[in-house]
Amino acid sequence: MSEALRIDGYACTAGRRTLFSGLSFALDDGAWAMLTGPNGSGKTTLLRALAGLGTPADGRLHWRGQPCRRDAPAWHATRLYQGHGAGWKEALSARENLALQAGLDGTLQTGAA
Repeated sequence: MSEALRIDGYACTAGRRTLFSGLSFALDDGAWAMLTGPNGSGKTTLLRALAGLGTPADGRLHWRGQPCRRDAPAWHATRLYQGHGAGWKEALSARENLALQAGLDGTLQTGAA
C-alpha cells in the first residue's frame, strides 16, 4: 500500500483557545481511522480543516505525496465532508452514504474505488 494522507504538526484553534497542536499521522490507501475525544477537543474542527472547509493554525497536509494547496481546484475535487448525523442514512453503509452525498453535491468521481 502507498501513503495517501500525511499530516505534519497540525494545530487548530477556536478563537484564542488551542484545541490541539503538534498532531502528526499518516494513512495508507484503503486505511480507516477513528477519531475520538471529548466534546470541544477539536474533532470536527480537524475534519473540516482536512476537507478544506477550515484553516489550521499550523502544520502541513500532504495528499498522495503532494502538498495540498487550499486555493487549488484539485484540493476540493478530492475531498468530501459529511457532517454530523443529520444527513446520514442508517440503512446505507458509510461508503454508500458518502457516494450519495457526492452525487447530490455533483462531485461523484466515477471509476473510483
